[in-house]
Order: sequence, then structure tokens, then C-alpha cells
Amino acid sequence: MDRQKELSQRIEEIVSSSLLDLGYYVVCAMVGSQRRVQLLIERADGSSVGIEDCVKASRTASLLLDVADPIQTSYLLEVSSPGKERPLVKWQDYVRFCGSNIAITLAQPIDRQKRFTGVLQETRQDGEEMSICLCVDQGGKEESVWLPLTDILKAHLKEPALANGKRRRVK
Repeated sequence: MDRQKELSQRIEEIVSSSLLDLGYYVVCAMVGSQRRVQLLIERADGSSVGIEDCVKASRTASLLLDVADPIQTSYLLEVSSPGKERPLVKWQDYVRFCGSNIAITLAQPIDRQKRFTGVLQETRQDGEEMSICLCVDQGGKEESVWLPLTDILKAHLKEPALANGKRRRVK
């Protein structure tokens, strides 16, 4: 595991329980270049994250990170909402957002394709093996594709397009 990913996980461990006590779930923590630490949060009650929420979470996270000191240099802490195209990071995210439009990038291509967009139909966990079923449009024909979670490099929700005032799948 690379250093940035390890540090991101460590930061998430440090701040998660205290932010949950304040009513926020940590969607993910990301350590980027130029000493930037980003925390994506959502409210535990399901309502929208506002500026006041970000300020409150930032103050708490900043204090916790100052005490734990996982980053040896100065850094910029940024706390924000994950937005409409929220990343899917944890297994629980896939379970929670079943029925949603998502976009996925795979680490290795399947039939020369690394990017898929479709409806997350189902999740399956067999012991430690986890996979998702995605309904995708393959040349005008809908097809179900099972993807092991370990093969997914990145995934996020896709905002559904509106057609005649009704939600429809993004292709």
C-alpha cells in the first residue's frame, strides 16, 4: 500500500469516531499532493451538509490531528460534502446505494473496457469475497456484469439525467 493511502486511512481512523459523535460520517479521507488533506463528510441524519457543518467538523478534526500528529509537515485541511457524485469507497456504500446510477473504473480491463456506467443492481458477499452487479448498456442492449470489489479502482454516484421530468438511467 502506498504512503498516501496509508496516511489517508490513518487520518480517517483518528477522526471518524469523534465526528460521528457530532453527527457526521466520514465518507473518506484523502491526502493529496502539496500537503492537502481532504475529508468528505455527510450528515448522519441524511440532510445536506452546510458550511456550518464543515466548519464544525474541521475544527474537531484539526484538533484531533494536531494531537495525533500523523503528518510531520504543515498541511491544509479541507472538509467538504461529497457532492451529488459521491464516491463509493466502502462496501457499505455499495450496499446503501443499490438501485443508483454509478460510474466505475476498473484496475484491469474486462473485454478491453475499464470504465462502466450503469445501475447498481445487487451486491453479494461470500465470506471475504465481495462483488457487485451492474446493469450496463452494451450497444442498445442492457446487460448485467458482475464485478469483484477488489477490481474496482474508483467508483462514484452518477447524477441521473431528467427526461420529461422523470428520472432515467444515465448511459
